[in-house]
Amino acid sequence: MHSIRILHTDNGREYVNKVFKEYLDKEGIVHELTAPYSPEQNGRAERENRTIVESARSMLYARDVPLELWAEAVSCAVYILNRTSSSQTPGKTPYELWNGIKPQLGHLKVFGSVGYVHVPDQLRTKLEKKSKKMMLVGYDNTNYRMYDVNNKSIKISRNVIFDEHQTPAIRKNINQICITDENEDKIQNDETEARNVDETLMETVALQSDDSLLSCNSDDPTYEPSQEIEDVPQCNINLRPRNNRRFEATLVELSLPQTYDEAIQSPQKNEWSQAIREELSAHEENNTWSAVTRAGQRTLTTKWVFAIKKNEDNQTRYKARLCARGFTQIKDVDYQEIFSPTTRYDSIRIILSIAAKYKLENQQFDVKTAFLNGYLEENIFLEVPEGVILDKSYVLKLNKSLYGLKHASRCWNKRFTEFLMKYGFVQSQAGNCIFIGVFNKIKVILIIYVDDALVISSSKQLIQEIIEYLKQAFKIKVMPLRYFVGMEIERINNCIHIHQRDYIKQIIERFCMTNATLTSTPADVNVIMTKNEDENIINFPYRELIGSLLFLCSVSRPDISFAVNVLSRYVNNPSQQHVNAVKRIVRYLINTKDLCIKYGESDGLICYSDSDYASDVDTRKSTTGNIFMMNGGPITWSSQKQKTIALSTTEAEFVAACEAAKEMIWLRQLMLDLGENCKCVTMFIDNQSAIKLINNPIYHKRTKHIDVKYYFIREKVELGMIKINYVPSKDQLADILTKALPTQTFIYIRDQIIS
Repeated sequence: MHSIRILHTDNGREYVNKVFKEYLDKEGIVHELTAPYSPEQNGRAERENRTIVESARSMLYARDVPLELWAEAVSCAVYILNRTSSSQTPGKTPYELWNGIKPQLGHLKVFGSVGYVHVPDQLRTKLEKKSKKMMLVGYDNTNYRMYDVNNKSIKISRNVIFDEHQTPAIRKNINQICITDENEDKIQNDETEARNVDETLMETVALQSDDSLLSCNSDDPTYEPSQEIEDVPQCNINLRPRNNRRFEATLVELSLPQTYDEAIQSPQKNEWSQAIREELSAHEENNTWSAVTRAGQRTLTTKWVFAIKKNEDNQTRYKARLCARGFTQIKDVDYQEIFSPTTRYDSIRIILSIAAKYKLENQQFDVKTAFLNGYLEENIFLEVPEGVILDKSYVLKLNKSLYGLKHASRCWNKRFTEFLMKYGFVQSQAGNCIFIGVFNKIKVILIIYVDDALVISSSKQLIQEIIEYLKQAFKIKVMPLRYFVGMEIERINNCIHIHQRDYIKQIIERFCMTNATLTSTPADVNVIMTKNEDENIINFPYRELIGSLLFLCSVSRPDISFAVNVLSRYVNNPSQQHVNAVKRIVRYLINTKDLCIKYGESDGLICYSDSDYASDVDTRKSTTGNIFMMNGGPITWSSQKQKTIALSTTEAEFVAACEAAKEMIWLRQLMLDLGENCKCVTMFIDNQSAIKLINNPIYHKRTKHIDVKYYFIREKVELGMIKINYVPSKDQLADILTKALPTQTFIYIRDQIIS
């Protein structure tokens, strides 16, 4: 054994204390300290710390292990590094140098792997499972440290069977862990909600849902596509246990392979092999690539992406998609521009409101494997993908775009646009993904969101003719209009209803709030949100929940926009106050998940604009809220903090009205493109001084500091594009977007917006 003579450390309290000093004196160890704030004097130890931390970080993120297990990862990293040789001690590990014997390595497994821990007979009944699914987080001598996801505890066991390939199922469970207090949701309902809760409280390419996959070909006789992929023999299973020390593992959900090798070696290798064959056959059919002789071309590599999906009959489908590693592309060599336009949800709602107003026919469709239809302007070459039998002297030249390329979406959008314009469609000036055509005096509107499209017209026959035209070049799947880019759409009594009931249910289940107490408003009028100065980390998926709610409020729920907007300011360092507030929004959604936007009347476009003066206590900036109503329902809305500090309520209202005017200009252009009469839009404001300031261009010393850009609204009023009217505060619909309101006031305004 070795003895320590000199210990060189920094001035950490773990080293500089009376007990430790007495121990060092007793053992005769000299203690050398670095100068304060001089880590470079202890460079060797600091560098070793970096090695340990980087190893732990890699282990955590490689298997998506929760960050709260960082201490286990660090301990495991040290355990492994002590059994790893280095250039300074070639052929020998620190463990061997210290103990004089070689370490045993046969028990090492991949950190974060699934393990099935044997449950002793004494701890279970006769019919209970013999094993429990856990996750490997470290070692205790030759035993394993296993993390129980359900009760968040560490178990030490030597009887473990590992599945080192299975991590997605564990990752899924870990990402959805909710740390909740069972008493937290037992908050009294509306009568006691006035209490201040301060005190208590789209790079993996997604597989599309198509039924078949398009794509590839080569004229070279040596190119053999997916039919030549190796046939994987069926595995034989011996039902007799090989020894009495084996124990049964519970049947677990299917996990997704991360690589081609994992797929063809997994228990579902036959299914994955068939999915790979189908993908390669589709590429052959689509003529995606051609085999050419290797001649020093710059090449990209590929990656297989796998997914398991359920069809309408609840049958499991195995899907494989071949993707290029686009992150290795070089600008101006492999691509020029990558921007591809997409449709705003505002545009979709406007078109649906027009369809409801005129009772138009509609048809939804999606283009299967859309990105494989784009034409490339650059010469791009691929290394031969795994699963394709081809001599190494060949590479694949892409004839069409491929999923994973940086500009694949742009190539697809350009191809689809050119094809529509050839038929006679014209692009809207207000949106590059909106197309308008008039054929035999019948108007058709088509809107596309990546590969999902919606067509509306008064003629069902004309819609069918357009779809048949598109089928000449693309594989089209036609379906009724029920789900469109995250919206749930229903047509009842000639009215169109938009909601996200299923999405709300997913949020409730994902964040473990199924049994939470209900509430009638999304925000408490007595709670003022402030920045969290405490550095304590809240163990709650706050950012994930805010992201889910932002999508919801931007699509179909303007009633939660203000509450979500305020709480989104604190995602970097949320406090318990913020967590309780965001949970309140979910509790409100549980109570109101059936609310929807309804279109069906024949109202023109009107706007409500409002502000809440100096409402942000951290910055003293005001909040802007505006909402545009048309044909019985809201088509666009906004709740956001103003960029400058207003010096009065009048100025705050003036700035808010200008922001609404800018949105109105875009809406007006889109309405004109769609053939709707929109010469003048009425804007309702509840501040008389702001109305006078907008209508009266006379210079005033109290407004001379207001930025010139905000006088934009005056110009539009003078041109007759906007008409300003007064509305009492009790009827100001935008009030719901600027502040938390009492229950009765909130419900009164909300019911005029959504129903």
